[in-house]
Amino acid sequence: MTYKELIIEAKKQGIVYAWREGGKTIWKQKERLEAELGLTPTSKSTPAETANAAQVKTMGTLERAILDLVGNNIQERLEEIEAKLGESNGDASYKGIEIKTPTKINRVEGLTHECFEHVLRLASQRQNILLVGPAGTGKTHLAAQIAEALGLPFAFISASAGMSEAALEGHLLPTGESGRFEYCTSQFVHMYEKGGVFLIDELDSADANLMTIINSALANGHMAINKRFGNPIAKRHADFVCIAAANTFGHGPNRTYAGRQQLDAATLDRFRAGIVYVDYDARIEEKLVEPGLLSWGRDIRAKIVAHGLRRIMSTRFLKSYSVMMTAYPEHYNLETAKETYFADWSIDEKAKVSA
Repeated sequence: MTYKELIIEAKKQGIVYAWREGGKTIWKQKERLEAELGLTPTSKSTPAETANAAQVKTMGTLERAILDLVGNNIQERLEEIEAKLGESNGDASYKGIEIKTPTKINRVEGLTHECFEHVLRLASQRQNILLVGPAGTGKTHLAAQIAEALGLPFAFISASAGMSEAALEGHLLPTGESGRFEYCTSQFVHMYEKGGVFLIDELDSADANLMTIINSALANGHMAINKRFGNPIAKRHADFVCIAAANTFGHGPNRTYAGRQQLDAATLDRFRAGIVYVDYDARIEEKLVEPGLLSWGRDIRAKIVAHGLRRIMSTRFLKSYSVMMTAYPEHYNLETAKETYFADWSIDEKAKVSA
């Protein structure tokens, strides 16, 4: 049987006979295919090893590394992954994301935001990323999933007003002999030098002194650590990814987020190529929130926007209260959700949304 005939017969029986990498076809062993089809191997056909050898000669370094890693088992590995994905009954929101590298496959479990793949592409190229969106849209969770997908450690800090420079630069503490002050690194410096995904949350709340440090670290590929006398210069690692999260685009306070600071043009320029708006994801809400509660929540959200109220209806609130309704249905329902949500609303605000 010729290869062409063998391929046709294999396709009829649903047997995958090859996989592709970089536009090249890597053939499985012909004898194995014939055995799966119940055929007697023919000696006059060219062995698969010869085809593989010819292909390997034309492969690049990365392709050869992938071939050496997976060998003839790649189809079994892909079929195993596909079988797991099949458990979700075809629901893409539950399939998660798989990141294939020459050494491993990183699988991000659970739901992912609709902008996840865009943010991941930015992070894979080590761009500085600024996630902008209302409170409770899942920006922090998204950043953690990016780290998981890339196989990098994750840490974060909330850049609240009044936070000292030491939170980023590190501290001098009396930890040495006889109380001698020694430098203790921060999570930011550690990941800056060793690699990892670091989230600066609430960026639009940070003081100007912190932004100067951040600007220097992100623009120059190095940052000054004056407290670390023996090694005062930190160099940015090739696998350091900086993600910042904010509720505004850095243009100052608005009606809803009155306590936010204006970010200067130098800061925004560091993130310009990686600014991503993260809105409430309808697909995720439909999976996490009880239908009746979600319908009510979306109605209130639309009225908040229509009347310009300084309020939000977040995915976080809807998800949290849905958990309570599911766990204790005899105590928590749509009416108790309304009581909780509107507890601090004025009479005039309630009237505008017909609460």
